[in-house]
Amino acid sequence: MSQEASQPAGGSRLTNGTNSVTPTEAGNLPESTHELPTPSERAAEFDRTFPNRSSLPLTRRHGRRLRRSLVEVEYITRTTDTVSPMEDSQSVNEVRRIDPLTWGAAVEDLLESHERMRNTTLNFKHDDGTEWSRPSENRWTEGYQKRYFAQMKGWLRELTGGTRPSGGETEPSYANPTICLITRSASSTPDGDRLAPTDHDAALADSWSDVYHTLRNVMRSLGFELGEDWQYDRRQEPHTGKRGSHGTNTCYGHEHIVLVVDGSITPGALRKVVEKHVDACEPAGPDAHDLDVPNWDANPDAVGTVECFDPDDVEDIAAYVASYCSIQPTDLLERSTEYQAWAAVKHATNTRTISRSVAAKHAAKADRCRQRAEDPKTEQEHDHGGEVVKAADGAHHHVECAECGSAHDIPQETLSRARLDADKGHDGDLPPRGGHAEIDDQEEDDQSRQEELRERWPSADSAATFGESLKRTRVRSHIRRILEHEPSITAPRLAGRIGEPPDLVEDLLEEERRGTDPDEVVGFENPSEPSWNLTSVEVNGEEHTVACDGGGPEMICVRKPWEKIRRETKLGREDADRTKWRCGKCNFATYDPDTMAGHLVECLNCWRHLDLEIIDDVLLVDRPPRS
Repeated sequence: MSQEASQPAGGSRLTNGTNSVTPTEAGNLPESTHELPTPSERAAEFDRTFPNRSSLPLTRRHGRRLRRSLVEVEYITRTTDTVSPMEDSQSVNEVRRIDPLTWGAAVEDLLESHERMRNTTLNFKHDDGTEWSRPSENRWTEGYQKRYFAQMKGWLRELTGGTRPSGGETEPSYANPTICLITRSASSTPDGDRLAPTDHDAALADSWSDVYHTLRNVMRSLGFELGEDWQYDRRQEPHTGKRGSHGTNTCYGHEHIVLVVDGSITPGALRKVVEKHVDACEPAGPDAHDLDVPNWDANPDAVGTVECFDPDDVEDIAAYVASYCSIQPTDLLERSTEYQAWAAVKHATNTRTISRSVAAKHAAKADRCRQRAEDPKTEQEHDHGGEVVKAADGAHHHVECAECGSAHDIPQETLSRARLDADKGHDGDLPPRGGHAEIDDQEEDDQSRQEELRERWPSADSAATFGESLKRTRVRSHIRRILEHEPSITAPRLAGRIGEPPDLVEDLLEEERRGTDPDEVVGFENPSEPSWNLTSVEVNGEEHTVACDGGGPEMICVRKPWEKIRRETKLGREDADRTKWRCGKCNFATYDPDTMAGHLVECLNCWRHLDLEIIDDVLLVDRPPRS
């Protein structure tokens, strides 16, 4: 019997308990050595356990971007008209419609892709002739999970104090730290009908901008400045049906936000943040986010949406947070069926699962720097901040550690107070700034990927980008800085301002607003100095040459124009199914709004371009709504 057959209906319920993993599981298990299940076995398990979810289309929205492997394209053959009798007419194939495949197909596609990745070796060659190979890896591998958990531990250790694995003691950056855990969720059945999985995921992601601005304003009103007094780490995970959701949202995703605040704060102070989420995310319900509880601080046991506590009250704060966020050092093929189903949605849309404030990334890098300084094998000469250099142009701090490039705990006052690398060639004093570096949270830390490369290739003369090309990374970083201040800026205006090709800017702007994950791609761009180059890829022992030009997976927009017409014209009003509609172009009439939407697509030949104003003009009411 499938789980779906026995799951009661209900609203979205939060899952912020701590039994995703136990503290002993998070980041402390050895790499798997036993044989893993096959992709077909795990895909069949999803089909068998959740048949109704498995058969859902990935989206019902016109224009949703999905991987090329997860859409079905229908073509129509058209014959071109001739200009003169001497010319022959030609037949051309045009795209008629692009339909999404099912959630079950996405699970199978993800697992098969993951299996190919596990059997892939990347071969590199240095300009000096040295060759080197390493196994391929992605965000779903246990190694990636371990590194992310280690980074989270380092981040928390830098802000709240603790003992490093290398033996040193970390003095806390925050004098009076408080940990806050916030859950953002959304119902998968807001109106009784189950949402397509990528539509649900997009609704949750699209509301983050409003939630972030509210969070920043609330914290500022309490006297806390981002980077100086608080940092965050966001992590998405699936509902598993084990904690409070009663199975309604099983396999769908939700998000945990981990805040570290230097000062005292209560759940009630963050209520406005949750209210903004419910307001901005249409499928999110107020009761499911405890907004039916009038006073959160007076009724803490009735609130699960926000939890605030002193780090000293938890024996292993990093393990507690890891369990809250479902971080497990386990290969994707061994994850739960619910996790694989949720991961397939992120794979289908190529969107991020993790996002951190840049200050949090800098803190994690500082912890790693301190550990390397204490380990004689690394031959690192200086401790974190022992030698500093000027930051690169465009950075949101002035001085950074010469060893790791992090600005965490690096005083930002003047050059006279810092030992600078003479090779930088900079003179003069920096503008006065105090305390920690003020770092823009919306700018991704572009050095993090290079830092990862330095760890993998310590003998490299320079780091190449493991991900998208360096040019795209540079332009993306510039776009993110502008979006922080002008979130609604248009692509043409943005391209003109930064002086980059409009097509590139439009593509990256759309990716940023969707939250696309650039780590999904593998690419190298050669700097002028000696570097490592990806020369070939071996898949199951068969070698393939590669083009090192960056880029990402091919994404295609779903083309279902009748759905958009049905939703965003007069056909979307409440009495549409009681109204007789007539097409003003051909006089076709019907009471069925779905039939009329399909007719308008054919009659107006608007498969490729939709002008909703023209469609609304053609769409006429033949008879008013029946009572």
